[in-house]
Amino acid sequence: MRAEIKENTLCFYVEHNLVSDYVQICRDFLIDRLKKESSISEVILDVSPVRSIDIRGINLIIGIVREMEALSKQFKIVQFGEEFQKISNFFRLSKLFTS
Repeated sequence: MRAEIKENTLCFYVEHNLVSDYVQICRDFLIDRLKKESSISEVILDVSPVRSIDIRGINLIIGIVREMEALSKQFKIVQFGEEFQKISNFFRLSKLFTS
């Protein structure tokens, strides 16, 4: 996972599927960057390479959503594929998608 700041937006780029082995690495990285970049107003999660997501990946996204709401920051998911969208629709996360 990598991150970059564009104006007041912190963009995270997922580089693998969001499955058990990778989720803890992502979570730790996200938390660390969010602590360092407290002045940002929006977080974007780019999931373009994600073709598979398991329950831990879904829990990661739900946790990010809750944390962003608690911090009054906006959160969006971008660059999602059809499979990612199907799974996310099941968990009613599609409101976070942007074209």
